[in-house]
Amino acid sequence: LEQTGAICATVEQTLKHHAEVTTVLTTIGASNDPVTKATVLVKLVGKRERKKGVFQLMDEVRAELRDVPGANISLGSQGGPGGNQKPVIMSVRGENMAQLQQIADKVEKIVRSTPGAVDVENSLETSKPEVRIRIDRDRASDLGINVGLIATTVRAMVDGYVATQFQEGEEQYDVRVRLRKDDRTSVEDISNLTIKSNKTLPGNQKLLIPVSSIAEIRPGSGPSKINRFDRQREIRIDANLSGGLLVQVLGGIQAGTSKLDIPPGYSVGVTGQGETQAESFGNIFLSLGLAIVFVYIVLAAQFESFKYPFAIMLALPMSLIGAIIALLVFKSSLSVISLIGIIMLMGLVTKNGILLVDYANVLRDRGHERSDALVQAGATRLRPILMTTFAMIFGMAPLALALGEGSEFRSPMGQAVIGGLITSTLLTLFIVPVVYSILDDFSFRKAFAFVPRLVARLIALLKKKPAKTRIPALKPEEVVES
Repeated sequence: LEQTGAICATVEQTLKHHAEVTTVLTTIGASNDPVTKATVLVKLVGKRERKKGVFQLMDEVRAELRDVPGANISLGSQGGPGGNQKPVIMSVRGENMAQLQQIADKVEKIVRSTPGAVDVENSLETSKPEVRIRIDRDRASDLGINVGLIATTVRAMVDGYVATQFQEGEEQYDVRVRLRKDDRTSVEDISNLTIKSNKTLPGNQKLLIPVSSIAEIRPGSGPSKINRFDRQREIRIDANLSGGLLVQVLGGIQAGTSKLDIPPGYSVGVTGQGETQAESFGNIFLSLGLAIVFVYIVLAAQFESFKYPFAIMLALPMSLIGAIIALLVFKSSLSVISLIGIIMLMGLVTKNGILLVDYANVLRDRGHERSDALVQAGATRLRPILMTTFAMIFGMAPLALALGEGSEFRSPMGQAVIGGLITSTLLTLFIVPVVYSILDDFSFRKAFAFVPRLVARLIALLKKKPAKTRIPALKPEEVVES
């Protein structure tokens, strides 16, 4: 506890040197954590009152605390996806703890060498001191001592045995019987403990054997806890991100772990936020496909045509181009949040095409030619298209620019929407009329006019009889010679 407090005091002094830090709260041994683990909560000034971002400050503090002796320090932001877990988590599973530790050490080395991975930690804690008693079973059998009796006797004398309960008022307290503290504090005290044998001495007295006579006692260290996942022992190697994307870091780690020689019965995989992101990507792409299908169904029912919805929906790939460019400009990643913004674009972008194509059809019904109808529809519908587009862009601007507290997590959605709206609006006014004209000239009768001719030619070839060929008769002398 004193050593942990001294390390926390060093951390607090380092944090207070930064002008952006307003409050520092240290908690040692919270909840079920041991006294060797502490949490330091740091509160910063408002976003508009500081020039540095949260991740920039974390990188600076991480560099300053790198050389603190006797401490394993990890920095992270509170909340966000995955809760308080680190974004990069590699799971090593198997049965034999020694073999599992060897594989985990190799994986940890790969994670530490991967660019963008920092604050690497191993969940296997082997620093817990313990006294190991290795029993000589042959000698114990010769002396008539049960192995199970050795374990229960040593545990009862050292840890104690609940003999009865004491009640005071409405509270009950266990009465635990064990040796005095002076008799159970060293390895010699454990060695001098006696175990009752099944053999008897003259006078019908039981034989008492010291533990040192039937077992080897030596100090050691072992894991303070053993994690399990899917009924297998598990060691986790986790890390934070710094200057890299989760997909890039996990890709580099998996490229290294794929080269490892993993014995049968052991596995190395991604879990935590990486696993959740992969599942979310699968679901979000399915939702994106369903959104496109349903948009087409609604447009086909509205225009009573299977051709014109294609002209309108051609703006969808144009919006994807703008969304990707916007994410690159803002240096954001293609995450679940940005994909949600792209799904929003499926409905927003088709609106511009609907306004244009619908009014062009109205003008053609009034007697205008197709080219004149398209030109007049573009000029007439330009104002409502720009008004709705600018309204959506200005509405998403605060979110895209991450002006609010904690808005960095949601900003990719606004950035994707703004980029997609800009490119789709500009390209819709030019590309939709062109595709509309192409599809309007297209007809299935003209496109497949060659099919009847092809079928007629095949039928004629089948009906045509093959020419009969005569085989000349052989003369008798030719038959004999052959």
